[in-house]
Amino acid sequence: MKAINVAARVNSLGRVVTTWTLCVVVSMIATSCHHQLPIPVPVTFQEVQADFGRGGRTVAITMSPTDSQLVIAASEGGGLFRSTDLGKSWKHIDTFSPFRVQDVSFALPISLNPQVVIATAQKDAHTDGQWNHGGIWLSSDAGSTWMHVPNPGGCSAFNDAHGIAFEGRNWIFVAADCGLLASPNLGATWTNLTPFSVRSVATKSAGNSILIDVCQPGAGHRRSTDGGVHWSPAHTGPSCDVPHSLAVSPLENDVIFATQGATLLESDDAGQTWTDLHASAFNERPVWVGTQMNRAGHFNLFFPGRRATCAGSGPGLRCPDGTKWAQVPSTPLNHDINAIAFDPNVACPMYMAADYGVYLRGAPTATQLCGNDADWTDVGSYKNGLHALQIYQVSGAVHQPFQAPGGVNVKGFTDLFVGTQDSFVYATHDIDQPNWKGIGIEGAYLQAPSVLPISPQQGDEHVEFIEFGARPAAAMRSIWNRTTGDWPADAAWTSADPPGNGTAPILVGPQNYVQWKGTTLFVTTDNGVTWSTLANLPLDPIDPAQQLGLERFSSGQI
Repeated sequence: MKAINVAARVNSLGRVVTTWTLCVVVSMIATSCHHQLPIPVPVTFQEVQADFGRGGRTVAITMSPTDSQLVIAASEGGGLFRSTDLGKSWKHIDTFSPFRVQDVSFALPISLNPQVVIATAQKDAHTDGQWNHGGIWLSSDAGSTWMHVPNPGGCSAFNDAHGIAFEGRNWIFVAADCGLLASPNLGATWTNLTPFSVRSVATKSAGNSILIDVCQPGAGHRRSTDGGVHWSPAHTGPSCDVPHSLAVSPLENDVIFATQGATLLESDDAGQTWTDLHASAFNERPVWVGTQMNRAGHFNLFFPGRRATCAGSGPGLRCPDGTKWAQVPSTPLNHDINAIAFDPNVACPMYMAADYGVYLRGAPTATQLCGNDADWTDVGSYKNGLHALQIYQVSGAVHQPFQAPGGVNVKGFTDLFVGTQDSFVYATHDIDQPNWKGIGIEGAYLQAPSVLPISPQQGDEHVEFIEFGARPAAAMRSIWNRTTGDWPADAAWTSADPPGNGTAPILVGPQNYVQWKGTTLFVTTDNGVTWSTLANLPLDPIDPAQQLGLERFSSGQI
């Protein structure tokens, strides 16, 4: 075992250079990693105001049935956020502890207590079980305080919960990995209605009973016509990928819509057969569906970034071919829309949850009661309190202070690079006077020189990263432009093949990188112009017939 020690020190700017020890295993025999750590240096952390604009990925959103100003948004990695002024400002709900939220929903306006809110979450093995069992969370005061609902019989203490449906004055249904969980009294008691896992649920009153449609992950659709006592066989077709995989026509009991991969299916016979609507959503993730009344005899169907007006009776399909659907919003905001919230008192959508944050529809007019499709705005952003932006990685380059000719002292400073989820890599040339520039698409595997020479050359100040999204995964670079004083748009940092740009480069030193392609590790000493083979992955020691491999999201690590 070898050890590399880097001493902790404080530079002339008062910044701490971190102490760390790297132990490299060079033998199958475990040995001690002997080293002597220096005396720890007190470290003080200071918050950096990074106004990136975007609020972060929200996955669900719900609007109060009694207060048109009140809305709650669920973020993928930051918990719940609440606005009481129509989205103008947001505050994090600190009384809600889980952060892997799946869905959130206010009770119906006709509920005995329309202040009830249900949120669902995935369990998280990386946190204390007391904080995040996953499952169901309930608020009886419009989201101010929360309690975790104990799972009913047949469910383990740790349980992933997904889609939510309210019905009538007091029924709640929640799709969960351990079954369809139901409460007849707004969350006071719960029972499990199915022995099978459920991802999404849609309900509708039918006389004295409740029609329940559920979507099973990987197993299709099922229906109960008697409130969950009996269930139909599984109907193949829907893929049931998300909590909002199902929706029922508000005008007909047997007309159902379900997601299937990247498109949408319609069934006019209670799920027994399905027809592809050829829908097209601008979204890289599993899609969702929602329905709402439009006018007499018609209803609206919403799909990520799309809207269709559908008929309330047959013959034939109720909704037109998906290639003819309107684009909503009809603005550049139409991207990665993850959920929709309808106004419970007006037949209009009100909010959309997206990677940017939260969108709000435009003001109604005399001719457009639901606002213009081009008037949607981003109201849930970093600037007004929706701080749900996920940060993958942070990297930086320290410019050492030096004395220029003539005895002029040039202060040191630090370039800082922040990689976020789907919301750019952000770069600033001096963290003491931040001026953030968004480059790239998504920030993972940031590589930047940790310390720059006293007189850096053009090209020394740079960041490399892997981009996913618009193009195949590729290693990209941005180099500080001293003439314009800006970080330019990203570009492929080398065209040499091998190794190509499929994986992230690993910066070793000035102009020196190693990079994987397949099972071969290549090295360059001339900034990517030429490459030579450094090593190959061995055969799998457990199964010598197999070659070891690298997964995409770990390929940049050594």
